Amino acid sequence: MQANRVFADTSALCALLVADDKDHAAAEQVFARLVGESASLVTSCYILSETYSLLARRIGLVAVRRFRQDFSGLLFVVWVDEETNNKGLFA
Repeated sequence: MQANRVFADTSALCALLVADDKDHAAAEQVFARLVGESASLVTSCYILSETYSLLARRIGLVAVRRFRQDFSGLLFVVWVDEETNNKGLFA
């Protein structure tokens, strides 16, 4: 059986990481379910950059460092090169 792959966007990651986010409890429940299902979390370098910026602004650079440490082995990051970026822009 192939494991589920789930795309993790900035709003989902921040909801999971920011305790006072309005969607924090729901994000924790979904994340726990995904872990239980051995789902793979996939994101892009753009989402990663946006998440770093939002976390830094909302709760500080320590949160960014912790996110990088805690999630480095949990996220599969798709790195977008110039050619792929241009295909998306001019499609």
